[in-house]
Amino acid sequence: MNKKYIDDPNINYSGKNILLRVDFNVPIKDNIIQDDKRIISTFSTIKFLNKQNMNNLIIISHLGRPKGKKVDKLSLKIVHTYLQKKLPGFKILFSDLENAKEIIKNNKKCIILLENIRFYPEEENKAPLEKINLFQKKLSELADIYVNDAFGTSHRAHSSIIANGYQIKLGGFLIKKELQQINNVITEPARPFTCILGGAKVSDKIKLIYNLIEKVDDIIIGGGMAFTFLKELENMEIGKSLYDEEGAKEIPKIMEKSKKNNVKIHLPLDFVGSKEFNNTDSKIFDTKFISKDYMGLDIGIKSVMYFSEIISKSKTILWNGPMGVFEFSKFSKGSMKIVDEIEKISEINNVKTVIGGGDTANCYQNFSLKPFFVHISTGGGATLKLLEGKVLPGIETLNNLI
Repeated sequence: MNKKYIDDPNINYSGKNILLRVDFNVPIKDNIIQDDKRIISTFSTIKFLNKQNMNNLIIISHLGRPKGKKVDKLSLKIVHTYLQKKLPGFKILFSDLENAKEIIKNNKKCIILLENIRFYPEEENKAPLEKINLFQKKLSELADIYVNDAFGTSHRAHSSIIANGYQIKLGGFLIKKELQQINNVITEPARPFTCILGGAKVSDKIKLIYNLIEKVDDIIIGGGMAFTFLKELENMEIGKSLYDEEGAKEIPKIMEKSKKNNVKIHLPLDFVGSKEFNNTDSKIFDTKFISKDYMGLDIGIKSVMYFSEIISKSKTILWNGPMGVFEFSKFSKGSMKIVDEIEKISEINNVKTVIGGGDTANCYQNFSLKPFFVHISTGGGATLKLLEGKVLPGIETLNNLI
C-alpha cells in the first residue's frame, strides 16, 4: 500500500498526456457487451483525470487472447462505441498504436482509446528482447504520466503493465480500492476469520491455502477440491468426482499445518450429483458416499446448514471458489445458499467480506440481491496471487511514497 495514487496532491497534470492502462477484457456476444462492470469500475479514475487540466488521456487495454495477431472479433471498436454512449460530453477517439502518436499530437482534451494491445506479441513478451525494448519505448513516448487501473491484469509482467520508460507511475482508484479491501482483510481481520474455498483442484490453491492457514480461524472446503480431501482423509467413495493426484500429496502437510495453527478445516457432509457433466439429471447423496457411476457437482443441504452455521459466527469472510457447478441450475443451490448467508450477515452484522475475482465474483453477482455490502474483486488471477502473498508486477512498478 506504500504507493502513489492519482489523488496525490504533489502530482501536476496540467498540460500533460496521461497513459491509462485498464482492463476492458469484457465478454462480448453478437457485438454486444454482456457485462460492463470492469469498464464502469474505471469511470471514477477517468473522470478524475479529465478534471485535472490534462492534455489527452490515452487508454490502453487488452481483449481476449489474440496471441500477438490482429483478430477482428477481438477489436476494441465495440468498447469505443460503448464509451461514447456512457461518457457523453467527452470527445473519445479510436486509434491503432501505429497512428497514436500523430493523433495525440493533433488533438487536445481528448480521450483516445487504443486498439487491443495484445495484437502485438511484444506486449506479452513473446518476441525477441530487442523488439520488446523498442515496443516499450514506443509506449513510453505516448505520454508524460502512466496510470495503472487494470487490477485484473496486474499479476502479468506485460509491457503495458510494467510501463518501462515512465518516471511518474501511479495507481488509479480501482487499484487503490482493491489493495485496501484485500489487504485490510488479510492484515487486520476481525475474528473469527473464515475462508471459503472451492474450485476444481487442490493443487491450484496450495499456495493460497498455506498462506491463509497462518491468518484464518476456519477454512470451509467445497467444490471439486473437496473430493480429494475426503478421499484422502476419510477414504470416501467419490465415484467419478474430481480427484487431484498432485494435490492429494499436499493434504497431510495441510492438515499438519492447520493443526499447528489451530485452524479448523470443514468438509461437506452430502452432495448433489449426476452421471454426466450436464444439467439433465441429478441425484442427492445425503452421506459421504457417491455411487461409482456418478460425480458430485454441488454440496447438499446438510453441508449448506453446516457451513452456514460457521459463516453466521464469522466477523471476516474471504470467499474464493464456488461450491459447485453453479452455471447449471440443478447444481447451483449450494453456492446460492452460501451467497444468501454471506449477504445476510454482511448486512446485519457488518461483517467484512471479500469475494475473490473470476468465477466467484460471477457466482456472487448472479445470486446476490445486495452485492454492495461486500467487496467483489475485479481480479481473478491477480486476486489469487495477492492472497497467496505474492508481489504483483503491476503494483510493484508504481512509484513509492517517500
